[in-house]
Amino acid sequence: MGRMEETARETERAMELDPLSILVRCVYSLALDVAGRNEAAIQHARSALELFPGSFLGCLLAGWTLGSSGLWDEGAAALQRGLQSLPGNVWLLSALAAIPRATGTDW
Repeated sequence: MGRMEETARETERAMELDPLSILVRCVYSLALDVAGRNEAAIQHARSALELFPGSFLGCLLAGWTLGSSGLWDEGAAALQRGLQSLPGNVWLLSALAAIPRATGTDW
């Protein structure tokens, strides 16, 4: 519906209520990213990785957020970290496979 600023405000409130929710923290970083608030999105994606280093969801959503912000290498590292915990996970592999196409490189 294109209401990403509203989504960012609501998920920020949810994060205040439950600061250790990996889901809320990751949704917040994605909402910030889509709303064009890239620096804040990057900060929260990195925070999610620090707080939940082995979390599948944290690695996946932080990888997406970092990659979509142009930090492809850092995003790929987050996805690969997730694959260490869940080898062969189709979501992580799919996101990782999208990087060469997005960057125009031959990984």
